[in-house]
Amino acid sequence: MSPVCAARALLCALFVAVGGVPSRAVAEPPLPQPQLELTQANLAGVVDPLMENWIDKHKGPGAVVVVVKGDAVVFAKGYGFSDIAARKPFSADATLVRPGSISKLFTAIAVMQLVVRAGSTLIATAISTFPSPSRETASPSRCAVF
Repeated sequence: MSPVCAARALLCALFVAVGGVPSRAVAEPPLPQPQLELTQANLAGVVDPLMENWIDKHKGPGAVVVVVKGDAVVFAKGYGFSDIAARKPFSADATLVRPGSISKLFTAIAVMQLVVRAGSTLIATAISTFPSPSRETASPSRCAVF
């Protein structure tokens, strides 16, 4: 048997041995994780390490995290300091925090909830809720939520 034939026979045997096709790694689908209940203990287990890491990394003032479900507060906790110099800790029920730009988000959500309840468009709801001096001059191009 010539060296070329021997090499071909060896390649053919190798090809058959590995299944004849290139193999690809196939990832196993992840096992389904049980869904955690929205409880204070479960939230603390998730939020506490994240906030402690954030406070350690940024070395700035702290924050308050509040989770609400329906009308009930499920989780409320302060992290870090509200006054770094005085080392006064953040408290979820006593520290006053200025709302800043987050109030725009709440306003937008309230407006969209009003639209959903009214079952109409944003423009029609805005015009009927906040009438302009002249309804004839109201148009979508003149109506905006900032």
